Order: sequence, then C-alpha cells, then structure tokens
Amino acid sequence: MSRFKTLCRSSLLFVLLASPAAYPGDGGFRPIADVPGIETYKVLARFSGGGPPPFQLIEMDGVFGKEPERYHVRVSVTEKDRDPVSIEALLADGQLFSKFTTNWVAVEKFNLDELIVFTPEHLLGIEAKLTEVGVEDYQGREVVHLRGGKEDLPVVVSGSDSIDFSRMESAVLDLWVDRGERFIARVHIAARAMERGVLQPFDVTYEYSGFNEPVTVKKPVDAVVPQNVAPPAPTQADATRALGFEFTIPGGGRVINIVGATVSMITAMPLDDARTYSERTMRAAGFTPGEEVERYPGEFYTDYTKGERTVGVLVFQVTDSGATITVGSPKV
Repeated sequence: MSRFKTLCRSSLLFVLLASPAAYPGDGGFRPIADVPGIETYKVLARFSGGGPPPFQLIEMDGVFGKEPERYHVRVSVTEKDRDPVSIEALLADGQLFSKFTTNWVAVEKFNLDELIVFTPEHLLGIEAKLTEVGVEDYQGREVVHLRGGKEDLPVVVSGSDSIDFSRMESAVLDLWVDRGERFIARVHIAARAMERGVLQPFDVTYEYSGFNEPVTVKKPVDAVVPQNVAPPAPTQADATRALGFEFTIPGGGRVINIVGATVSMITAMPLDDARTYSERTMRAAGFTPGEEVERYPGEFYTDYTKGERTVGVLVFQVTDSGATITVGSPKV
C-alpha cells in the first residue's frame, strides 16, 4: 500500500470516532470521556489528503452523551471525481444502528475501537515534547495552545497500515488543551508527504464544542431489525442498579454480564492496573478492603465490607485486550 493511500485510510478511521487527550499538568492529557463536568459534547472533524483539490475529503459531525450513553455520528467521504458516500452510526436506548447511504439497520456491535489506526489518544505521553504558544479562549473556555513538530508525533502501526510522521517532509501539530480539565478541545495536524515525486498535503482538524448542551438521540423509526439482533448491552445504569452502588466502568471498558447482584466487566487495563482501580473505586464507594488473596495464579480476590454488607471483587486477565473485573456476592 502506498504511503499516501495508507494516510487516507488511516485518517478515515481516525475521523470516525476518536476521543482526544489533554494538558501537560498534574496527570497529563486525558480523554474528554473522563471529564466529570462534561456530560455532553459535539465533535466536528475534517480530513483532506492530496490536491488541491483533495484526492480524498472526509468530514464528520457528531453529538455524544455520557449517561445514558448515546451518540449520533455522520461521516461524508468524497473521493476525487466520485460522488460523496455517507455513513452514520447511532446509539440510543442501548441499541446500535448503522446507515450506509440509505437504510438504517440495527446491528449487534459497531466497535470502531478495533478499526481506528490513529486517534488523539495516541498523543498520550508526548506532553513534555510540546512547546506552549500561549493561553487563548475557545468556546468560552480557557485553553493552552501547544505546538510540536513531526519528531514529536508517534509512529502508529496497525496491521499493514502505518502513519510515520517523522518520515514526512514536514508536519506541524497544534493542540488547544482545556486548562482546567486537561482534555484536548481542538487538534490540527498540517503535514506534507512525498508521493511519487510530488509533495502532497495531509491535513486533519478535530474540534469539540457544545459542552453540556442538550443531546437527544432517538432510535430511527424506519430501521430494519434483523431477527438475530442481540438484546441491548448492559449499561452503567444497569450495573449500578444491580450492585446498589456505583462502580464506574473504566474508560474503554464495558459490562459483559449481570447476574442478580453480580456484575462482570472487561477493561482495557492490564491486570495490576485493574487491581488498583478496583480498590480505589470500592474505597470511593465507602467499602473497606480485606486481605487480597491470589486464589489461582493471576486471579486475585478481595472481600470489601461496608457496615453489614460484604461484596467480593475478583480480578483476572485471560486476554491481551485487558483484565476482567467481577463485583458482587462474596466468593464470586
């Protein structure tokens, strides 16, 4: 695959659904999804490659809400000398729908995390490399404008696709990071890559706005619902109701099963991080931990007490994607 085609494909995946990071301060960058004070937001993104006119132009707009989780994302893809192609994804009332040009269809999953080659979360850890340009106002919020060059951007590899900004002729990264909450409010990458002896532009803009504005997402009334569509996946609200207290599903994680008052979730964290997260979350809910026991190699169990109630937490890892946490009845 040519470098330019790789860039185009990678950028389409980036624009579909990404969650940018944040500001060089205590704790570093963080995703907007982890900001407690922001419940809803909008995203506008634009990618252009080649030209002018661009060989490929991708534009996306979307609205997102956290609790209950909901979103509606629209993407338009225009290739040179071809008509635009539209793609939509929608999550409402725990059910997913997708639309390719014409008809809405209920789907069992629409996991963009498995497809995205490059997201702003790949910028985690580069805080110290960036230079502060100044403090500015963006969408009524105070942001810090940071800048970096091609040597500051990470090399991203996924299968046969890759983006290596350091091998481009030039690349400038600009970030506008919320000063108080440490999330990226806006990102712009302007780069140039040599393709068959011709210097081609590569431009990405990603912006958040509409913070805490009302977001209503409804199921499409004309959607086709296949008979084999699975029931809606359990949500944070379902987990909280089952447990009787809030055990926050970590970012990148999801509930995989609820049986009675026991909740199991898969995380994106390695085993030791999941153990630490479990203890911190249970303490925040008012529980006191007992002695952690390694029941089997790599399987850690702890009883937590609060008054007369005892809740068991089991943490283990069987896949490279992340550890599993099960919270519920003692000796789960």
